[in-house]
Amino acid sequence: MNPLTQFKNTVVVLVQIVLGFACFAVSGQALTVGQTSVPIATPNATETFAIVTDGPNPNFNLKWDVYLPPTPGRYPAVLVIFGGEFKDGNRSEVAAIAAYLASYGFVALAIDYRVDQPNPRTGQQFPVYAPPAVPNQPGDVKLAVTAARLGVIPSGNSIIRNWITGQVGAVGGSSGASHALWCAATGSLSTDKLNAAVLFSGAYEFDDPASLIWQGDRRCRYPGGLSFCTDLYSYCHLNPISNCSATPPPQLHEGSPIYQVGADVSPLFWVSDPGDLITPYQFSDLANWLGPFHVNPLVFKSVWLTNRLYECNHSFDNWQAEEGDVVTWLHARLVPSSDRIGGVQRARDR
Repeated sequence: MNPLTQFKNTVVVLVQIVLGFACFAVSGQALTVGQTSVPIATPNATETFAIVTDGPNPNFNLKWDVYLPPTPGRYPAVLVIFGGEFKDGNRSEVAAIAAYLASYGFVALAIDYRVDQPNPRTGQQFPVYAPPAVPNQPGDVKLAVTAARLGVIPSGNSIIRNWITGQVGAVGGSSGASHALWCAATGSLSTDKLNAAVLFSGAYEFDDPASLIWQGDRRCRYPGGLSFCTDLYSYCHLNPISNCSATPPPQLHEGSPIYQVGADVSPLFWVSDPGDLITPYQFSDLANWLGPFHVNPLVFKSVWLTNRLYECNHSFDNWQAEEGDVVTWLHARLVPSSDRIGGVQRARDR
């Protein structure tokens, strides 16, 4: 373990124990992130960041859990976006990551979004699909970006209003990474476009033929099976029982975030590994797509994990491997250099 990782782990433990009663109030439960069991922290607040439709219901609440840094000040916001094959999951799955980011100087927001099946975990009854459908899943994330940038929610001012700088990043896993890419590539930096995005195992180019027929890495086990093709067909509102070796239908192209990426895309940090069930091709698809834009490799960072501990992982299973670099990279992208001390943010005056 390197000194930076030792330091970070020590800080996290101290924050959770000493400041638990004030900021995080550790619940005593635990969540496994990658190879590590991390205490779940109680958020500072749970808020409705947007009110949307759920079929005929015009008042479905999209919620986020707010995790504030231990020291009052002004900090960039970071959305933490769960994954679940576009069809499942909720914000509680990323609680430990949000608490970790808050301890390193971010206003961390673990968000919900609507998925493509009824979701008993959020109360959603009707499916929401990929763009160009309206509503669509990345559209929900965009609502969170705007609320995080302005600190304004349907009920009025959010608890974060006096903590934020107006800079908004995201850390997404799996389908959450796909949505983060869409939101880093589209919209306006004054409202719903991310300033930076960290992508763990995202699906980016849905109509990549090699990905649609990939059979996995022989070194890895996939207890839940490989469902890249069927998940994307379902997300794009197509029959999931389809011939994955056939010519990809145009709906896969239309729903792919990679085709939204242009020269003005916000900085990206993307992570994958050879046995990632999202397929190894998605990682290289994004790198190849960015090539003609001649992006700065110090700003656009890719990490291909080949260590045996991580070579068969997916999504936030790789969080432990990259948590330190993610914090450093997000600080560099979202925090003015004058407010950084040794890679850790100085609290700005409120």
